[in-house]
Amino acid sequence: MKGSRLHVTRICVLVGMFNFVLITTIMLIFKDTMKLNNLVVHPPWIVQYLDPSLGMLDSSGRYVAHVHSVVGSNWIKLSKRALSLATHASLEHLHWVAAIVADWPGPVSIALFVPDIEYHLATTYIAYLQTCYPNIQQQVSFHFLYPVDRPAQLFSEDDLKDVALECSISPKKVLEQLLTHRPLDLLTSWREQLLYPQNILRNIARKTSPTTFMMCVDIDMIMTSAAMNEQLEVFLSRNSTGGVRCAYVVPVYEIHSNFTLPPRNKKDLLNLVAEKNARPFHIKVFAKNQGISNLNRWEKLAVRNEVRVAYNVTKFKYWYEPIYIADKSAPLFDERFIGYGNTRNTQAMYFQSYEMFLNQWTFCVLDNVFLVHWGFQQLSQHSAWRTEQINKNNKLLADFFREMAVRYDADPFHFIKKFKKKSPQVSVVYNPSKVYSQIRARLEANLSFPDLANSTSGPDLVFFHMGLY
Repeated sequence: MKGSRLHVTRICVLVGMFNFVLITTIMLIFKDTMKLNNLVVHPPWIVQYLDPSLGMLDSSGRYVAHVHSVVGSNWIKLSKRALSLATHASLEHLHWVAAIVADWPGPVSIALFVPDIEYHLATTYIAYLQTCYPNIQQQVSFHFLYPVDRPAQLFSEDDLKDVALECSISPKKVLEQLLTHRPLDLLTSWREQLLYPQNILRNIARKTSPTTFMMCVDIDMIMTSAAMNEQLEVFLSRNSTGGVRCAYVVPVYEIHSNFTLPPRNKKDLLNLVAEKNARPFHIKVFAKNQGISNLNRWEKLAVRNEVRVAYNVTKFKYWYEPIYIADKSAPLFDERFIGYGNTRNTQAMYFQSYEMFLNQWTFCVLDNVFLVHWGFQQLSQHSAWRTEQINKNNKLLADFFREMAVRYDADPFHFIKKFKKKSPQVSVVYNPSKVYSQIRARLEANLSFPDLANSTSGPDLVFFHMGLY
């Protein structure tokens, strides 16, 4: 009798366990189906009014920042890793976040520019990203920035009721759909000409990065291999700078837009280079961007299954704009430069790297690790208002170089003398070849850079010496 009861009990337990597993499985399947087919509902803790009184003013008093407004659920745990990514974006480019975290295992700190009702659109999109891409919910923290005179706003309850944010649709398509709800009068009145405070955003992303090392990248620059990323983590864990001013340069390559599968390692990348389907970033737009990283040499090095320092940059040249990994002792970006022109390149070594150069930093080029940017970059034309922004930034250069000379007691390239003359001005250019000689003469008269006088590289070089990027 006891044996029969025990047998029945065991059967009941097994049936109960089976039912539990069955119900759990059905719930998971239902949950995934709901994700793919139903609208995404905001978690109530995301879409909330941002009170400017709870934010922080930037040093100019023109912008308000709210840091860690949305925090990754694994943020504290991930802060124990060696490296985090720091980046920034406006609403139009936020779809790249999904690509960033696809293979990246560490924390990502993203500063978003969200003036007016773009705040509500951004938080709506973040809710979609967190629901459909668990890595974003776990790894990414978002920070918001807006102008004092364009504080974050919310739509009315009915304005977005018909928005369908489905996980089965690509992030870019979802964002394009969401952007159609941005009022047309907003774009035609003030939004298109609103200055984009790149360096303020970069500094917010950097300061909120939780790890020993950080890498400040553009939001469309992607680390494409989980294995490569872990090798980089191992390298950094073993190579603490220990007070040595060392910046690890990560090569950046453009990949032809016809390719949808990214190179997973250096061998894959070199195959694409050989087929002319990959090339160094900005090589056709501004070759000096990565010029002294000497990527021709980098490409000839033997492929290995470890990240290491390949060689050091030994001869500095201005206009060098590397993407690098450094600890938090690296100088911040200069926030006086707003909008387009002279933004990233005011941080360090003649322009981007100038201050680090004066401060005795060494740039060490890493091997067997790289970033990719989709699409070959071409020289673009600029509207009159964008050109005006560039000219305003150019006028600030003399003050910048004077401050650097005082701070570091050095002006090795005699920039103060060069900028005593009138700062170069830029005109809207529609046919570069017809005005090249005029622009060249203006630049030589104003700046007298020694290598420009003998340059034969054509209008691409001229535009970038003028700050048109």
